[in-house]
Amino acid sequence: AALDSGHKKVIASTHGMKKTTNDRLFCNIPDTLRAYMQNYIYDKCMEKVKNVLINTPYMREHLNRFKYMKIYELDNPVSDIFFDTKTGMEDKHRIIFVGNVCRHKGVITILKAMSILKRSFSDLMLIIAGPVIENDYYSELQRFIRKNQLERIVSFMGQMDDDKLKKEYEKASIFAFPSLKDMAPVALLQAMAAGKAIVASSVGGIPYIIDEGINGFLIERQNPEAFSDKISLLIRNEELRVKLGLNAREKAIKNNKMSDVSKRLYSIYNKINKNGYHNEYSSDI
Repeated sequence: AALDSGHKKVIASTHGMKKTTNDRLFCNIPDTLRAYMQNYIYDKCMEKVKNVLINTPYMREHLNRFKYMKIYELDNPVSDIFFDTKTGMEDKHRIIFVGNVCRHKGVITILKAMSILKRSFSDLMLIIAGPVIENDYYSELQRFIRKNQLERIVSFMGQMDDDKLKKEYEKASIFAFPSLKDMAPVALLQAMAAGKAIVASSVGGIPYIIDEGINGFLIERQNPEAFSDKISLLIRNEELRVKLGLNAREKAIKNNKMSDVSKRLYSIYNKINKNGYHNEYSSDI
């Protein structure tokens, strides 16, 4: 509606766009049709918009074909509370995942990894913090947990506010993120701000956030063996675990502080307000 109004100072954000390449994650016809319709609507909007705000360079791959678009990059902000996470409280055997409990977050992958890891470590703990939004999938996860005797290892904590989530980050040593598709997940950025060592799927915009071997490890999606290998390495190697966590925190401080992101956002809006819409492709912000 905003785009059809003819207003020249409209900016669209790609935050929330679900389009990824070569994904076939839907197992029923309604979900498949819904996904195709969403992508169709996104494309129709992008054909009209002149100013677009993206939260990951990954989106350029999708937007390159819209030649009259001006693109501005802006990292997602992270609440200050996660930058104040205390150190020295972690349990090296405690792993955390934060996100919706649904199929596209790949939770089953980390459960399979835990099933492998328990052969080597007797006191593992996996914390899953986030709401259940697909009940059928949650039931599938529970069946896997019972079948593989993971009841004492896995805890579903549900939705948590920032204060409680911060405490969970403080107690965990490793952040595992086995998502099947994601653009710029805020949970991943929170874990970086908290100084956690990270093992994440190499999908979507995540490789633009995690620098392999510097602030975390990137794993092929749906590969529980690779996840378990890297988590095992981090459990056994405290020096590496601390180093990756510090590097992750340093990058988050540079890119994701709320005050800095808000200033950059103001600068973008101010430029568009002064200049109206643009007809050239650029990335000068």
